[in-house]
Amino acid sequence: MKHSDYLRNVRQELLKSATAITVSIDGLVFSDGTFTGSDKYQLILNTKALVDAKRELAKRIDSSIKRNENTVELFRQLDLLAKNPTASLRSSPTMSSDLKDYERLYSGYMQITIGELFQIRDAQGSEEAIKYSQEAFHRPWPSLHQKKAS
Repeated sequence: MKHSDYLRNVRQELLKSATAITVSIDGLVFSDGTFTGSDKYQLILNTKALVDAKRELAKRIDSSIKRNENTVELFRQLDLLAKNPTASLRSSPTMSSDLKDYERLYSGYMQITIGELFQIRDAQGSEEAIKYSQEAFHRPWPSLHQKKAS
């Protein structure tokens, strides 16, 4: 039996006993960066850490390009950053949250984002990896801000 068949069977068995489905919304993030909700499950904090890590990485790469650094040196620096991602941490969460959680999330997202760039570099070359990072960097970035109560 294939794994997908097994999962399909398990899903069907679980659904047989279900009588209702409840959906709860912990938080919402809108395209303009406005958010609302309790953030009990840290959706907002995760989103902020992810956006900040991607923005910071793209900014570093942009600065490196403007200084005409070679790609070998750039990727060496990124490798060092992946080993100590909070070294680049300049911003802190603007909402009331645990700074340690933010730092942990930021660090993880920075490592993942750098890993993606290394995978692109290995598959398609350094120029494509840099191009990928800069396409996101030069798009407008919404700033997360809490929705004001009406």
